[in-house]
Amino acid sequence: MSSIVVFGEIQGGRAIQASAEAVTAAQGVRVGDTKIVGALIGYGIDNPTVIFDAVGLDQLLVVDDAQVAQYTCEAFVSAAAEIAKSAGAELIIVPHTSNTLEWAPRLAARLNAALVTNCTALELVDNVLQATKPVCGGAVQAQYSITSELTVVTLSAGAFAAAEKGRPLLLKQSL
Repeated sequence: MSSIVVFGEIQGGRAIQASAEAVTAAQGVRVGDTKIVGALIGYGIDNPTVIFDAVGLDQLLVVDDAQVAQYTCEAFVSAAAEIAKSAGAELIIVPHTSNTLEWAPRLAARLNAALVTNCTALELVDNVLQATKPVCGGAVQAQYSITSELTVVTLSAGAFAAAEKGRPLLLKQSL
């Protein structure tokens, strides 16, 4: 079964608002029985379902490891790749932040996936993912049709409404 993996970014012990926005984006492109899998990477993550508490997550995968206690790109890419493989991801959605701007492209390269960054809209048109993003300094909105088997997108903060608070159905710690 395929899934959409939504990575949450933790700051100050909570997932940032853009993480819940990414869940909303995933809900908008979900088809049939596709699972929406939340993912957290960090160290000393207490109560992960409280940290990433968005309605719409079917499962929450957590990598809680001392190797990612301090952010390093390579450690995050390795952890994210394991999560994506474990979840059977077809689409990976990540908030567009200074950290993810560094590791999301490397994750896409490692997984041989398509990549679109700083998206302001995602939709399915005839079962093809359409991603919209600003180009030319924001003067133009470009729309991309993505036909890759695996796609990584980063979402611009504020582009989607945040998903309501809730609890994922299943928690799987430390892959």
